[in-house]
Amino acid sequence: MAQAPRTPRFLCWLQVRLLLLILLAVSPAIALTIWGATAQRQEAKRTAEAEVSRLARIAAGDQQHFVAGASQFLAALDDVPAVKDMDVAAADSLFAHLLSSFPVYQNIGLMDADGWIVASALPLAQRINSSDRPFFQRAMATRAFAVGDYQIGRITKKATVNFARPVFGRDGRVRGVLFVALGLDWLARLASQVDLPPGATLRVVDGNGTILARQPDGPEWVGQRIEEHALLEAAQSRPEGLVEETGLDGVPRIYAYATMSGAHDGRILVTAGYSKDVLYAGANRAFAWAIAVLVFVTLLAVFLAWLGGEALILRPVRSLAAAADRLRGGDLRARTG
Repeated sequence: MAQAPRTPRFLCWLQVRLLLLILLAVSPAIALTIWGATAQRQEAKRTAEAEVSRLARIAAGDQQHFVAGASQFLAALDDVPAVKDMDVAAADSLFAHLLSSFPVYQNIGLMDADGWIVASALPLAQRINSSDRPFFQRAMATRAFAVGDYQIGRITKKATVNFARPVFGRDGRVRGVLFVALGLDWLARLASQVDLPPGATLRVVDGNGTILARQPDGPEWVGQRIEEHALLEAAQSRPEGLVEETGLDGVPRIYAYATMSGAHDGRILVTAGYSKDVLYAGANRAFAWAIAVLVFVTLLAVFLAWLGGEALILRPVRSLAAAADRLRGGDLRARTG
């Protein structure tokens, strides 16, 4: 039985080169698809950065009135004779009356220059010294309005941020420190009113990175320290900016921050974070779809090239090679067909 003619080696290489030519032809499309996906991701990132920056500035502006309000409130109290003269009984009565009119505050009080609380809207069960509190130390050191850090009040027994202002005597010396304790539920309430895009978070943190309010899931985060050290370091040098870090929940985000001003020392930051997974979701879907279509088209082109090469090139060349072999063997009737 006659054996079927084998395909010459050069024909196999010809077929491989044909397939490589097809892949080379589609490589610009692959490069354009990857470039387009990268550009789309960059555009999505720029859009998200602009959005979270706007969100952080709006939220900081919304909550700034608490700092300004506390400063004005303490400035008005500083002019009251009971405070100027350190009249404890009169100050106690005044503070208790004011506390009922300003439910945003958990307590209003007056300390002497050594840090002893001498007057308080809430009754004192015992003498309390708060000279170790940051709000007192900052007010004494700067001789100006100061913002404290997250704390659990020794009188209120609640989580608060205290604002303070030094009280000066007629000789210009600091006689004491006025303070108000702001409850964190008001900050949380304001944070919850901000319309967040999907996958975003909003936080209010003190200068040490302690969370004062968070949206969403605020209560379970209050009092925890954030781990975005780059964010805190950036806030030391710039009042607002952008950083990329992974949060306490393990989600990588782009963070925008804005500092609530109004104090010579102590800081309250508002941070808005946008999940990078959510940020790139649309671009990734578009990229995956484009790659899938491109792979399908490439495979189809390779398949058609294989069939076309077999029918249009390899089969006629095999006929020529077979006829040549027969002629070389002396068969003068050999024809290619």
